[in-house]
Amino acid sequence: MKQNICCPHCGVTLFRVDAANNYAINGMPNIDEMLLDDTVLSFRIRHALKYENVNTVGELRQKSESELYRLPNFGRRSLDEVKLFLQQYNLELAK
Repeated sequence: MKQNICCPHCGVTLFRVDAANNYAINGMPNIDEMLLDDTVLSFRIRHALKYENVNTVGELRQKSESELYRLPNFGRRSLDEVKLFLQQYNLELAK
């Protein structure tokens, strides 16, 4: 079953159930190893995170809100999108 979860602010698809299931099927131990390129986070967010060498969901989770705000082109909407994406996995950013 494919299910898309969308951002309530902009309607962008943030999460596809089939993508997460593919990681489990391929034997990956947890979602932290999912590459950000395999997520449906917006290009702007993925580009800003790559600039800081953040390439996986696990590396993203190690960042705090204040660290993300310091990234170029990363504002409130970007942070909301990231938090909503992580909530789909019952995850959150570092404190």
